[in-house]
Amino acid sequence: MGLHVRSLAVSAGFLGDAPVQFDERLTCIIGARGTCKSTIVEMVRFVFGCDAKRVALMLEDPATMDAHQDGPSCRGLIRAAIEGGTARVEIDEDRSGERSKLSIERSIDGSPRVFRDGVKEIADPKAVLNCVEIYSQGDLQRIAEDGSKRLDLIDQPNKQRVEQLKNERTNASARLRDLGPQIRQLRGDIEVLRDELKQLDAYRSALEKLQKDRPKLSEEMNAERQAFQHRQNILEAARRAIKRRDELLAYFRPYWDEARGFAECADEIAVLKVPETDRLADLLRRFGSTLVSVREAAASQGKIDADVVLAALAERFEKQSQKYYQLMREQQQVTESLKQEDGLKRQIQHLTAREKQLEEKRKQYESLVAERQRLRQCVSGINDMLYELRLDQVEQINATYGKVVLLTLHQGTRSEAYRGLVAQMLQGSRLRYQDEVALDLADKVRPSDLVDIVESGDSKRLADTLRRDMGQMARLVAFLIDNPSLYAVEAAVFDDWLEITMFIEGVAKPLGQLSRGQMATALLPLILRPADYPLIFDQPEDDLDNAFIYETLVTKIRELKHKRQLVFVTHNANIPVLGEAERVVVMSMQSPKRAASPLQGDVDTATKPILRILEGGAEAFKLRQRKYGPLLTGRARGDNGPTSA
Repeated sequence: MGLHVRSLAVSAGFLGDAPVQFDERLTCIIGARGTCKSTIVEMVRFVFGCDAKRVALMLEDPATMDAHQDGPSCRGLIRAAIEGGTARVEIDEDRSGERSKLSIERSIDGSPRVFRDGVKEIADPKAVLNCVEIYSQGDLQRIAEDGSKRLDLIDQPNKQRVEQLKNERTNASARLRDLGPQIRQLRGDIEVLRDELKQLDAYRSALEKLQKDRPKLSEEMNAERQAFQHRQNILEAARRAIKRRDELLAYFRPYWDEARGFAECADEIAVLKVPETDRLADLLRRFGSTLVSVREAAASQGKIDADVVLAALAERFEKQSQKYYQLMREQQQVTESLKQEDGLKRQIQHLTAREKQLEEKRKQYESLVAERQRLRQCVSGINDMLYELRLDQVEQINATYGKVVLLTLHQGTRSEAYRGLVAQMLQGSRLRYQDEVALDLADKVRPSDLVDIVESGDSKRLADTLRRDMGQMARLVAFLIDNPSLYAVEAAVFDDWLEITMFIEGVAKPLGQLSRGQMATALLPLILRPADYPLIFDQPEDDLDNAFIYETLVTKIRELKHKRQLVFVTHNANIPVLGEAERVVVMSMQSPKRAASPLQGDVDTATKPILRILEGGAEAFKLRQRKYGPLLTGRARGDNGPTSA
């Protein structure tokens, strides 16, 4: 086995005097009700950090809890039980034939801390913290009623890989959701630019004709014109530069005063008087000095009235342009032609810049569309990988339990969240049979296809897919194109669905037709599997049929304990006795809030407590034996019922 728990000890609280030892194979924890058996299970969960939501409930302060508030019975359990102490779990880890000792410590105000060989805290504790599977009282019923939790059981052996894939899928889906509005915005920008640029060829033709037909410029007029245009270009560039300077000064102004903070930090670091802190302090001081220099330079810049300088420059240029203005007045015909020419050039210059913008936006658009396609393939690939991981587990379970419980895995079933989102988007559309259309749309059109159909306006494709009226689908597409929630559908997760069928006296019954006990029983094949990490179960018999406990559960436990560590809290004698537990931990209380040191040993050592606690005592056991004697004798002879007197 890769990992097993050796012991649990708590420095204070309910379990302060009750350290517990666990065997590598089967450990059964027994005791009267209220003897902290479940507290042991939840304390292990707390130390390992399993199920963050449940741990958060168990850490609630009892003093602040509403006595009349409904909620799980575990609320406040750990905070009340640990009393400010520290819980510690000792672990043996066997990887590639090398065994090392690990320990995990946790107090109520901290996270789990993992140590190797009692000395060094390991850098990545997640690999250890995930290596335990824990079920509390009633968990089987809760899981049986929740499809996502049933799928989690299938994922348990590949938990880390599944979580990694799900995180990747979540990130890719979120990016897909954000890409849609960006692509739509770019598409709109491109259409606007294309409309503007329709005039560009006409402007160029008009300019060419105007230059061809206008009178030829004199050399003097041509020289003055070029000089004038050069001065105008310089003046415009200067105005743009000064505007940008003012914007940058305003942007950086809030940061100037941070120089002092760097200097103070340098002084604090330098107190340690080691070469590394000296170098770091020097680096921070020099950066602070740089900020001061930049601040002073910026302050001097701010004192220069740029508008005055620009006005003076404009006035100078205006005087230098007087000759050009005079020539323009003298040559009115040429001047009018030049004005038209300048106007056309400005239009062409503006549209040429817009042409460059169009090319840039086209590249951005193509890049985002390609990224969207890549992300869609990524999400699809992740879904396939998750399905393959799950299908492998399903096939293994069916190979072992197929005659009792049969699992069927359906890939990528429709998402309720997607159905709800589609129905919400269609609100206000005034379509006939709106609710029916929404349900039909969500069941037959995947999110990516819906986005593509709406973006392309392909109402025919939608009509063919849904087998609905073309006009109605055209109105639907037109309604959805401006819906702000359209691209949110790309974040909808289509998870697999696990179908469970149980054979009752040879009759196949789906999970929904089973009794509560049968539903819980049907889940056990998903839990009782070989693994290199421990399985801890609190009173599984609460949710199971007694016949199943003896006929199937105990037999499986005897086989499985050689392949993984098992820890059971139980009130059923069949589990420790017939399961041949290597260790039995007998819990009792020395006071209402303090467990006594437990009796710990094998089944033979714990025979009397087992008889007293689980069988109701020797007299009760003998009485049942006398009552059942005739029935058992009858069965031994092959009768259908008890013998008559």
